[in-house]
Amino acid sequence: MLAIINEEKDIVYIVDSLERQYPKWMETVNNAIKLFNGITGRHGKKASRWINLSGAPKQVGGGECGYYVMRYMKELIEDPMLSFAQKWSRKSKRTSYSQEQIDEVRVEWSEFVTRKYL
Repeated sequence: MLAIINEEKDIVYIVDSLERQYPKWMETVNNAIKLFNGITGRHGKKASRWINLSGAPKQVGGGECGYYVMRYMKELIEDPMLSFAQKWSRKSKRTSYSQEQIDEVRVEWSEFVTRKYL
């Protein structure tokens, strides 16, 4: 599960590859936002609006959620227009990432870890 916080609009977008229920996650993120607002002097800000981006690609199996979250982040970083909200707001024909797209993230992660720790 990935939470994307738009501080300017007080919106939290949820991207979940398994379409789970997430009340504890919402509570944790809301508490983090309150803490951030208190530290930065943004007292009195209204509660964030939560938007579930149900059109994001869903994983087929149960063991690739980390790679899906990394793939979501890769798409976010590579999109200069930050159009993820429009792209993932509705169910689309593309219901899952291809194996090649997931393998691309696996390779990038392993190359990073190898460079960093060897």
